[in-house]
Amino acid sequence: MAPFFFDLVFPMKLKSLTYSGPEGAGPLPPGTIVEAELKKTARRAIVLGSRDAKDLPSGGFPLKAIRSVVPDCPALSPALLELIKWMAGYYMVPEGSVLKVMWGGELFEPGKKKKPKKTKETDLSGDMYADSSGALQMPPEHLTPEFFDLAHGLKKLKQPAGYGAFLLHAGHRQEMEFVLAAALEEKTKKTNDEKGVIVTCPERSHLSQFEAAFLPVFGNRLCVLHGGLTPAQRKLAYARILEGKADVVLGTRVALFAPLKKVSLIAVTGEENENYKNREDVRYGGREVAVMRAWLERARVLLSSDCPSAESYMNTLKGKYGHIRLEKKGGNPGIRVIKDAWRKQGPQPAAGFLDKSISDALSRALQKGKSAMLLANRPGHSVPYCEECGHFERCPSCGTALVFHKEGSLSCHYCGFSQKQKNAFLPETCVRCGSHSLKPLGAGIERLAEEIKKLLPMAALRIENKNNAEGKREAAVEMADNAIIFLGTKKISKNAKTAGAAAAALIYPESAFFRPGFRARERLFAEINHLADRLSPDGVLYIQTRNPELFRAMKYLDYEGFMENELEERKALGYPPFSKLAQITIKKEGKGDFFSMRGNLPASNSLPVMGGLPDMGRGNPSGAGEVEILGPVQKTDERGGKFYSILVKASSAQSLKKAVAGVLKTIRAGKVTVDIDPV
Repeated sequence: MAPFFFDLVFPMKLKSLTYSGPEGAGPLPPGTIVEAELKKTARRAIVLGSRDAKDLPSGGFPLKAIRSVVPDCPALSPALLELIKWMAGYYMVPEGSVLKVMWGGELFEPGKKKKPKKTKETDLSGDMYADSSGALQMPPEHLTPEFFDLAHGLKKLKQPAGYGAFLLHAGHRQEMEFVLAAALEEKTKKTNDEKGVIVTCPERSHLSQFEAAFLPVFGNRLCVLHGGLTPAQRKLAYARILEGKADVVLGTRVALFAPLKKVSLIAVTGEENENYKNREDVRYGGREVAVMRAWLERARVLLSSDCPSAESYMNTLKGKYGHIRLEKKGGNPGIRVIKDAWRKQGPQPAAGFLDKSISDALSRALQKGKSAMLLANRPGHSVPYCEECGHFERCPSCGTALVFHKEGSLSCHYCGFSQKQKNAFLPETCVRCGSHSLKPLGAGIERLAEEIKKLLPMAALRIENKNNAEGKREAAVEMADNAIIFLGTKKISKNAKTAGAAAAALIYPESAFFRPGFRARERLFAEINHLADRLSPDGVLYIQTRNPELFRAMKYLDYEGFMENELEERKALGYPPFSKLAQITIKKEGKGDFFSMRGNLPASNSLPVMGGLPDMGRGNPSGAGEVEILGPVQKTDERGGKFYSILVKASSAQSLKKAVAGVLKTIRAGKVTVDIDPV
């Protein structure tokens, strides 16, 4: 019998390796889990494919043989194997890195099987809806099945077979969950060959509500996957999926790799959320992986959001995605943009830092026994600013403005740098000019807390702190339990107790416009939209700003109008969704220059070198398609570490890959990371 040869993938940072088959064994199907020797240690791997003897390199060393096939371990599906290959090629990493980020070692190591808890299994019959308590009930009156059947996209979603991508733009997250329940109802009634559902949430905190709704319906068929599970729990979960005992998978982005034999529907809730981006090892995007797996599985993929990403919205305009648009019933809450007046300093200062209309709104909410939210743009108190010379202290590590904290420190909220102060007061004199003209600039959580305690001394105030987004209650008064002012950054709006608030105020949110990255405006619009969705129907959202013109498009929460302007600007600047991006970061390790002069980068043969770094400017390193290279630029990460960043823009994924490969050839030192589609 002629020997067989196979490409194996180990869950390590390695490309696929070729081994000969076990002695006396025949061909092994792709996806089979085997045991083979690697670095003198027996390890488990996946058979990625087979290879003919004629394709092997001649004159090389004898190939090692696979030791054995792992018994009683079902093979992975062809679609999952193709997903491994696609991710390795698209994100420019070895196949082993993809395998490791998909399942780590838990899929390959035998684990102790625990008897699952007995759960009452119920057939999903009729149209059901999960309310905030997790109970399944008939949908609200305005969300009838007939209403949804009018949506052409939903009718296509209910069709039994074939690939299809759909974007659900729901006015409320409540409506989004209802459509998801309707889709699950259709898919889980199908035959075994058409079952297999994956539902993902951007954050682990979102899973509990879906789990409470799904568990009474699917019972032991439901499996929950997220990064907080222990290795033993993950082993048990994977075993149940591989054995076919669980075919409905709920989880964070790791659930996209659930080893289901067949998938008929993938639902990605909150698709615009940046938490779907993996920031370590293989920097994949959960939304893109979901769409690719659906295509490979010939399944439906439903991307849902109350404020879709520009990329997904553009795909609906191109006809790549079906568009299911649900108008928000009852319209939007009132939004008032308040121009912050110049507050004079001197013998007659302004009565308060907050605009009077905001403090009045907070007071009215408390009097009605309702909650309110006050959102700052940063923790801490304020930025000490010299009115005499315009100086403010900058972080010595990254150059960001230092924020004063009342416990007696000046801190950087980007890289974590901190320096102690003598007391809990602003510095007395300016370090540059020596004047006594230092004033607090901006409003952090601490400064707003001082203001509220002066204006509403009897208010129950719950303040966000570093360790707990819910914070602590500063005052206890004889009020209804929900008559509380929640104070913090945007994280405070995720608190379940803030739902139905009567009022909310954003203080100086324009700082978001000056954040690095072309998605700054889109993210701010989504934040405002989400905050408005948390309010009661008669609630009011106040935006206190020095630049009201910046919020003209956001005042009425006109998503289409905002996105039309946003797409026009991105097209003019050549940013996604009109281009493909990659960010290359280099951290120096050891001595020597980062870059060499070899390679085909850029079009000019003579590259000026500044401080060991070539000035790449604009060029076409690969000769394929339109390519622009920006950088290198020195930056500081969140831990204060220095690195260099190169941004590569290209007209297509193929030209981007060639351009990145050209840049990588010029780098001869340092730790290099490639991030395709950075967020």
